[in-house]
Amino acid sequence: PKGSYCPSGTVMEQCPLGTYNDVVGIQSAESCKACPKGTVMMNGTNTSRTKESDCIVCPKGKYMDEIGYNKDNECK
Repeated sequence: PKGSYCPSGTVMEQCPLGTYNDVVGIQSAESCKACPKGTVMMNGTNTSRTKESDCIVCPKGKYMDEIGYNKDNECK
């Protein structure tokens, strides 16, 4: 399902923190799409990781210059 991947012959896994998946049928974490620069993905939230909007824009005055940043809400 969207938001996850399923390696052949194994169980479904959620895309890693800092990534999302908006399609069905991917088989590896590497196929999950990275959150764009200027966003972070907060751990512990009920994020579906199914769309780019699950990546949260950094607050005004803060920035993130990396893609796929996977630390918990660490805009600079």
